[in-house]
Parts: sequence; C-alpha cells; structure tokens
Amino acid sequence: MKRLRLTAILFVLLLLGWLAFLTWSEREPSYNGKALSEWLYQRRGYTNSAAGWIPIEDASTAAVRAIGTNGLPTLVRMVASHDGTMKLKLMKLLNSQRLIRLRLHTEFEKQTSAATAFQILGTDALPAVPALIELTKHEYPAVRFYALESLMAINPDKSTLLPVLTNLLADTDEHIRLYARDDRIACSTDETERIAIYRKYINIQLGPVHGMSPELTRSTTNAVGASASTDR
Repeated sequence: MKRLRLTAILFVLLLLGWLAFLTWSEREPSYNGKALSEWLYQRRGYTNSAAGWIPIEDASTAAVRAIGTNGLPTLVRMVASHDGTMKLKLMKLLNSQRLIRLRLHTEFEKQTSAATAFQILGTDALPAVPALIELTKHEYPAVRFYALESLMAINPDKSTLLPVLTNLLADTDEHIRLYARDDRIACSTDETERIAIYRKYINIQLGPVHGMSPELTRSTTNAVGASASTDR
C-alpha cells in the first residue's frame, strides 16, 4: 500500500513538473505578495449598474489597478491561452487527486479573468490593443472571442475598432460573427447605418448550448470538466 502511494505521489510530481515546464516562462507581476492571476481567480464577479454589468469593487480590483500596465503582457498571454486535449486531461486528473493540494486553471478561466481585468483597466490598457487585434486572427475561436471581448472592454477609438469588427463579421465562428455584429451596431451613431448593418447580418444565428457555436461550446465544456473537481 505504501509503495502504491509513493508511486502515485511520484506520478503526480512528474505531471506537475511537466506542467511547470510548459508554463515556466509565464512570469507575472504581483501585488502585496500575490501574483496578478491569483488576484483575478479570487474575484467575486459582477454587479449591475447604470453603465451595465461592471466588476465588483474588491481587493482584487485594487490589485489590478495597482499593477496597471505592468500586467498587460500577462493578460494578453492569458487571452491567448489554449489547452490541448492532452493537457486538459492531465489538468482534470491533477485537480481531482487528493495527494497534493493544488488548483490548475483552464484556458476558459484565464480568458474570462483577463477580459475582466481589461474591463477594470479600461483605456489604461490601450498599449495592449495591437496584440489583442492580432489575437482576433488566432486559429482558435475561443482566443478570437476573448480578444474581441477584451478590446471592447478597453474601448479604443472607432478608427481602430471598426476594421476589427468588420473583419470578424466574416469569422468562421457564428457566435463571434453575432458578437461582432452587435458591437458594430453599438459603435454606430447613425440610425440608418445601424439598421443597414442589422439587416445585412440578420441571418446570423446562435449555435447550440447557451448561444455558443460548437467550437466555443467544446472549449467551455472541456474547461468546466477540467476544473469541476475543485471550487472556483
């Protein structure tokens, strides 16, 4: 029994070492001794206001603002996260074991956390806009989606944003096209133009599962499965 336990511990350590190797270069700034991503993962969510849904003001909000532009490379990297099938399976295994207490975060958690941070920073995050625009061309739909969401949270000038939205209106992912259409309409102050855009893209439909296209649905479902064994 002791030998079996030792073998299991060694196996877990090897997996941890492998994951550490994959992420060794992802150094990030900290505030009060805690890394930026740690602050984001402990956030309490959103509250409704006259301006719409905004992040709840708490210690993590203050931490994001204190770290400021120093955290932009980390946030862009989080948006660009992609977990392959093998990595997701290993993360699910490690999160479910009880030999060593740990919590590995999925691409979904990283991307949503980064988008929230960009919303907190607003226009202070403008230096990240070029990198996020490049990510709207990424091969993985989830990366493109959260890159767009992050851009909308930063709210750069329309001359920067409109070409991105126009390109995404032809995206291969239906959910991204819908989001781009609605954002393109919101960016227009001309009622005639808004109606024309809506009519042109009125046939964009949502895919299955809570309005997500199949690819985005798979990404979210896999992420939830990899983290379901621990509390968020």
